[in-house]
Amino acid sequence: MGLRINTNALFPPSLPFSPILSLHVPCLIFFLFSSYFLLFFYSTRYEPNNGMAIKLYREAYALNHADSGYHLALMIAYGRGTSQDASAAMEIFRKCSLELNHAPSMRYLGIFAVNGHGAPDGISDYQSAVAWFDKCARTGDPTVGAQCGRERDEVKSKINGAEAEIREKMSKYEVPIDIDITPYD
Repeated sequence: MGLRINTNALFPPSLPFSPILSLHVPCLIFFLFSSYFLLFFYSTRYEPNNGMAIKLYREAYALNHADSGYHLALMIAYGRGTSQDASAAMEIFRKCSLELNHAPSMRYLGIFAVNGHGAPDGISDYQSAVAWFDKCARTGDPTVGAQCGRERDEVKSKINGAEAEIREKMSKYEVPIDIDITPYD
């Protein structure tokens, strides 16, 4: 005989369009099952192809496409599809920043300087970070310009706070310490 579905239980006859809805119940069940199957199949079978992304970003970066260079540098910096290399990422960020005037790349150079990435000794370079954040903020980029301004101000306040703390300790212990920290306005 086949599977019979009591459509009156699903759609009582008092509902408007219940005869139309009752005809489409098998189709609806099939659609929901197939959607679930496709979702499960594609979510478990396919993963991002980082190798192909690296290849395409490199090709576009060779044509001076700033966003592609930025994304390529991010993939290299975080080791997605390639070995992790902060120095190589910084070179790409620097080219995108200086030659292509790309504000997000400037921001990442500031972030790298704050965290000491790419530096031979791994020590933070706050002066360089302030310079990159300031350059980024001055571009007026709507996506990261204001954020770079806030980050610049935060690093400046940390530098000024550290300088004030050192001066306070110098006066407290009466120890002459020769420091050369230029406070920011």
